Amino acid sequence: MKSSQDNEFIIAQFSRYGRMVLRIAYQNTSNMSEAEDITQEVFLKLIREDKIFTDDEHIKAWLIRVTIKIILNLRDFVVMLPLRKKNNDRIIRLRIISIAKKAVLFVFRDSLLRIQFF
Repeated sequence: MKSSQDNEFIIAQFSRYGRMVLRIAYQNTSNMSEAEDITQEVFLKLIREDKIFTDDEHIKAWLIRVTIKIILNLRDFVVMLPLRKKNNDRIIRLRIISIAKKAVLFVFRDSLLRIQFF
C-alpha cells in the first residue's frame, strides 16, 4: 500500500470511500451541510496522516473510526451564553458545527457579553 501522503492515493481513497464517509456522517447528523463538513475533515486528516496503510480494510476501518470521532466531538458541543435584556437573564444556546468555528467562539462570546441589549 502507498503512503497517505501520495496524491493519487488520496484521490483513489476519496473515490472509493467518500460516499461511505458522507453517508455515515449524514446518518448521524441528519444535515447534509454538516455531513459534508465532516467528510472534508476526515479526508484532511487522511492527508495529514503519516501512516502507511497495510490493506484496504485497514484504510476503511481508519476512515470509519475517524468519522465517528469527529461526529462525537461535534455532536454535543453546545455553548450557553447569558444575555441581559431589561433585567431578565436569558440564555442562548449555540451549536458549533465546524471545528474552525470553535476558535471564533470565544471572540464571539466576549463580544456578545459586552453588548447591551435594550
